[in-house]
Amino acid sequence: MNRSRKERELVANFLCLPQTEDPMKSKMPKSFAEIVENAWEDWGIGEATTPEKIISENWQKIVGIQLSGKCAPDRLSVNTGVL
Repeated sequence: MNRSRKERELVANFLCLPQTEDPMKSKMPKSFAEIVENAWEDWGIGEATTPEKIISENWQKIVGIQLSGKCAPDRLSVNTGVL
């Protein structure tokens, strides 16, 4: 059971015992890599294939090799489907 500092203090005083250490202080911190990985999973980054991703991956096929180096899609309009 996770108790607040005040609750632990009240119980220790009531039972005439020394106050216990905060269990959260002894817990090792998470690594930054673990935090980033959890965020990627929670937000679904890199999982869903969007229309923008498909267009971006196939841009050279869509406009040709010569134009693909000079231009890129800016945005995809949801209403009209126009780039």
